[in-house]
Amino acid sequence: MTCWHEELANGLRILGEDRPDMETVCFGFLVGAGSRDESPAESGAAHFLEHMFFRGTPDRSGRQLKAAFESIGAMYQAHTAEEQTCLMVRSLGGDVALAAFHTLCDVLSPALRAEDFTVEQQVILEEIAQYRDHPVQAARQQLRHLFFGSHPLGNPVLGTAESVNALKPQQLAAFFQRHYVPGNMVLVAVGNLDREPILQAARERCGEWRGMSPVHVREPVCVQDRVELIHRPGWTKQIILARVAAPGLDSPLADAAECAARLLGDSRNSQLHWRLVESGLADQVQATWRGLEGAGYLEITVSCAPDQTMPVLDTLRAELRSVCREVVAEAEFQRAQTKAGFARVMSVDGPVSRLVGVGTRMLAQLPYRTPAETVRSIAELRAADLQALGAAFPMTDMATVLVGPLAQL
Repeated sequence: MTCWHEELANGLRILGEDRPDMETVCFGFLVGAGSRDESPAESGAAHFLEHMFFRGTPDRSGRQLKAAFESIGAMYQAHTAEEQTCLMVRSLGGDVALAAFHTLCDVLSPALRAEDFTVEQQVILEEIAQYRDHPVQAARQQLRHLFFGSHPLGNPVLGTAESVNALKPQQLAAFFQRHYVPGNMVLVAVGNLDREPILQAARERCGEWRGMSPVHVREPVCVQDRVELIHRPGWTKQIILARVAAPGLDSPLADAAECAARLLGDSRNSQLHWRLVESGLADQVQATWRGLEGAGYLEITVSCAPDQTMPVLDTLRAELRSVCREVVAEAEFQRAQTKAGFARVMSVDGPVSRLVGVGTRMLAQLPYRTPAETVRSIAELRAADLQALGAAFPMTDMATVLVGPLAQL
């Protein structure tokens, strides 16, 4: 595997990860535009734009765009998150890959027709309703708001029914003009790459793009210790969703946070597994770390009997307080390191997930890392790094949402 990169005169950064053993190529544009970058009046605009990209350009309808992809067997997809929107395509290599790339570039010139806007508005409203009707998904959105409060990271990615109903095509056009500029985008290619033809195509198609990069404001997050309940009287289990503040993606403690999550709540042979599942207090537990720019969190999910909710919460708080403060046995620490390194690599092992992982680091202005460098970085952690994590993030204030038959604690 080899890596190459180039930056165009307009600020668009390009990175290629050549894997000669692959038969396919994956291209992706990642844009630093997500729900975190929306004003209250724009809530849901980034996700709405993602839908509109595939509704057509000034020269081609949405059906013609999709036909162009499908005629060469290419698979296209997109997603929107708090800090980015990603548009990507995967195809066979060679001339087919170049054709797929050119069509992907076309997608980034949306027509934003009023009739398409109305159709997609209804599609998104149905999507919001589906999430609202799903208890656990609704609880995760409530947890996001409880944890982040009025911070922009608390904005729902889809927006709300009210905000999406209020959006106008002109607002999407303004959001597009402000954020979809070369200096706020990266182009990543992963697979069996033919470097020079790809770079030449990128220069020709993207070199004339213009626009000033937006200033991203990354305010600090202030977490409050709060609990909310979602009453589901017909349920037999209580689901506990909890978050505590942790390092962001761009923190030097990011790898330590990944390791702490594995040490604390890996689905098997972790501290919470032994304290909760093996003791009979709960039937499932999982802890994960999520890093964003300038902010992050550990999220813990527990399933238990309703009458065990308080003992589980007490145990959870005690383990969070101690995970980075007490001396960890060397064998236990090494197991957590190994699992953290393996999980980090597995999460970006496929070409699509690798593209997103590499592009996310580029948007955050972080250096490129190979999978081997990622594993090595985690393997070099020491117990002192966990103690530094505990000193910087005490993990005492916890935002918690309980879903299940309990009407009150």
